[in-house]
Amino acid sequence: MKSAIGIDIGGTNFRIGWVREDGAVLCSDKKPSEALCAGGKAVDLLAGEIRAFMEANGVGDAAAIGIGFPAPVSSDGKTVFPCPNLKNPVEGFGNVDVVSRLMESTGLPVAIAKDTDMLLQAEITVRKTGPQDIVTAFYFGTGVGNSVYYRGNMLRGAHGSGCDIGHIPVLGGTRTCGCGKKGCIECYASGTYLASLWKKKFADCALPDIFRVHEGAPELADFIEACAIPVAAEVTIFDPTLVVLGGGVLEMEHFPYAELTEKIYGHVKKPYPAEAMKIERAMAGKDAGIRGAAWYALAHAL
Repeated sequence: MKSAIGIDIGGTNFRIGWVREDGAVLCSDKKPSEALCAGGKAVDLLAGEIRAFMEANGVGDAAAIGIGFPAPVSSDGKTVFPCPNLKNPVEGFGNVDVVSRLMESTGLPVAIAKDTDMLLQAEITVRKTGPQDIVTAFYFGTGVGNSVYYRGNMLRGAHGSGCDIGHIPVLGGTRTCGCGKKGCIECYASGTYLASLWKKKFADCALPDIFRVHEGAPELADFIEACAIPVAAEVTIFDPTLVVLGGGVLEMEHFPYAELTEKIYGHVKKPYPAEAMKIERAMAGKDAGIRGAAWYALAHAL
């Protein structure tokens, strides 16, 4: 049975795992992402981490390496756009042919994509999604992540920056986004905004308890509404077979998930796609990033 190395790089930590094609994670490790940000060029540091992991765990027959980055990837699947959360003073991942250099360094085929593509790859593999299906996925975490599987392919757009729904503009929006634009929906529907709202209005409780202690607060209702808007917008465009919802915000114990789905349905055109729309929670689990990356590598690097 084939296996691959799957890597999920985040702004805080990165995870690496050895994954069989049936999804079994044979071994894994987690390290601070700062290990990729100092002491050399980012790609060289990552290559060193891969080699060290393989040697430490006796990985001798991995067929490929798959890596999910917290940034878009060019349409040719080789170059990572600048990663604002992974700054390296020597040379970062941005605008570097990561694939060619890692292949030269590790001797293995390499496939890369943005992190949400890898999460969605895990979902469609676990669910045995068909080649004619259309799946839209949304991950509400620090920002608003988004990927679209369209009849056999992940959509990337002409330059690789497609399906970045967190940066659609809100009419009348004035808040400045981390991307530099004003009024991105991410400024109103992300974990970053929720944390700022908590500090400003609801600091009498712990952040994880905000939806329980302040159930029904109009500010939180507005937040849920803001989360529903980009989902409904993309559903209206693609008329998907399935909508997947995930991310750390939705995993909060008291998050009003039913209220969110109700608002999404309320904004989607009737009778279709609303009457045929299926919304489900992300199901691939804590290893979704590394499993998805490994599956992506086996599908696209060989």
